[in-house]
Amino acid sequence: MTAVFCAIAPAWKSSRSDVNTALKSTISDRRNVAFQSVLCGVQVALCTTLLIFASLIVRSLSNLGATSAGFDREHVAIFSIDPHVRGYDSEKTWLLQQRLLNGVRTLPRVKGAALASRALMRGIGLGNSVVFPGQRGGLINTSINSVSPEYFDVMGIHFLAGRNFALADSFEQGKLNKTVVNQAFVRKFLNGRNALGARFATGQRFVKPEFEIIGVVNDTKYRSLREVPPPIFYTYDFGRHSYPDTFILHVRTEGDPRAIIQPVREILRSIDSQVPLYQVATLSQEVERSLWQERLLVALTSCFGLFALLLSGIGLYGILAYFVARRQREIGVRMALGAQSHDVIWLLT
Repeated sequence: MTAVFCAIAPAWKSSRSDVNTALKSTISDRRNVAFQSVLCGVQVALCTTLLIFASLIVRSLSNLGATSAGFDREHVAIFSIDPHVRGYDSEKTWLLQQRLLNGVRTLPRVKGAALASRALMRGIGLGNSVVFPGQRGGLINTSINSVSPEYFDVMGIHFLAGRNFALADSFEQGKLNKTVVNQAFVRKFLNGRNALGARFATGQRFVKPEFEIIGVVNDTKYRSLREVPPPIFYTYDFGRHSYPDTFILHVRTEGDPRAIIQPVREILRSIDSQVPLYQVATLSQEVERSLWQERLLVALTSCFGLFALLLSGIGLYGILAYFVARRQREIGVRMALGAQSHDVIWLLT
């Protein structure tokens, strides 16, 4: 845009100029000098604006990358596993999960392993509408994740009140199920009241309680680093009678989590070689991927800024070269009369 804008005016002016008059004009024509200087100034101003914008975006990306996600992103590897490929029922899926957890926990440098129904920082998630007694339910007003009791320790999520899940808290239809919520959930729905023991339901209106809060954990990001930590409630939906859905294995290590990927592959292959790991990554990689839009914007604005800087440099050089070429005779006379180099430079600036 800068190149086109700054080229249109000279082209238009040249097309309307009288050739005889143009040939007779000199550098003393202050109107032409002012016109050229204004165009160059506009080009430099636009270039400077673009460079400032690019630097601000780079700084924003740096600040965003340093934002706390609320969990430990440096020591966790995640594995997406789909038992549907083998046609597993609930019982077989539960046995697969237990054998996989037990095998992974025996690996060296593994500090813990857990299951979850959703992986964080993938730009997607599962939402629900919750309602408390005396309140109205809305549309999707909270996020949800089903996890095993070890999940919070593996992810580095801390309990602020209450307790973790126990084996007896496994989700069952028709009974009052236990749930753990985060701070944002408490702030949004309980207005500072004690959350422990509070009961709520899902849907548009409260009919009967479905969940009871047994613990409160710190806030975490859910879909990306860009979002404000949303309200989240966690359920324990893994057991012999749970729906055989895709699950995410989380493995926490002492060192680089990438080193554990191949051993986990081998353990799953020894259990059932037909069950695939269709998405494997470290949690830090998932966080980096969630910033792809910002990285693309940084790349584009940086390229545009550097290109604009190049155009401005060419424009300045062209104007200066034109002035010097047109005033060579004058410069020669001034230097013959004793002008110094700095005097000539001052004359041209």
